[in-house]
Amino acid sequence: MNFIKSSKHTTKFNNTTKQINLNTFVNEYRRVLGLILDDVWNNGYTWTTTNKTTNETTNHEFNVKENKLEHPKFMDYNKFNVKTPLSARALSFITTQLCSILGASVEKQRKRLFVLNKLQSEDTPNYKLDKLKVKIKQNKPTKPDVSKTNLELSSKCCDYKETSGEFNSFLRLKYTGLPEIKIPIKYHRQSNKWKNKGQVMTSFLINPNFICIRWKCNQDKKTKGEVRGAD
Repeated sequence: MNFIKSSKHTTKFNNTTKQINLNTFVNEYRRVLGLILDDVWNNGYTWTTTNKTTNETTNHEFNVKENKLEHPKFMDYNKFNVKTPLSARALSFITTQLCSILGASVEKQRKRLFVLNKLQSEDTPNYKLDKLKVKIKQNKPTKPDVSKTNLELSSKCCDYKETSGEFNSFLRLKYTGLPEIKIPIKYHRQSNKWKNKGQVMTSFLINPNFICIRWKCNQDKKTKGEVRGAD
């Protein structure tokens, strides 16, 4: 059995130029994320899906104002007119991460609407629905704050290499549309622990002050102990 763990590593070992470039990239990523979020939150977003078996297409819409809260798993960044030096790969990460953020921000309201629709389909008396309707009206989703969001990137925009020497590894941010950044990382007790149990995954959380590394670790099998059954 495998389990996922993470370790946080400071970026204080960056030289001045690297830190300036990292700050520039993170700030631009967050700025564009916020602009696209504003657009989707205010104007909604529509998309279509195609059934591979029947080849039939289905129209979908996310619109907070109309309580249409089905959110996409992916968004086409070309639909948003945002001027930025960021690359197509970076924009793809932004819209994908935004989909997750949108889903989390409307999940509770989606559940309320699901319950309401279910009760209405069962011809539940109106007086029993009133309380739920009031709750839905009073708890409209709030636009999330993405100004301090940690960037989530994978191997399309970064690569990770362990080294021997002063630093244990380097995380290189590449193909972002901005200058490449090679961030030095030193392991600590926690990361050494996960390293001994597994391997580094290909997705990373990026912040101006730290990098989060995810580790896919192997679960040690129990070889001692009593086996008991229960009814």
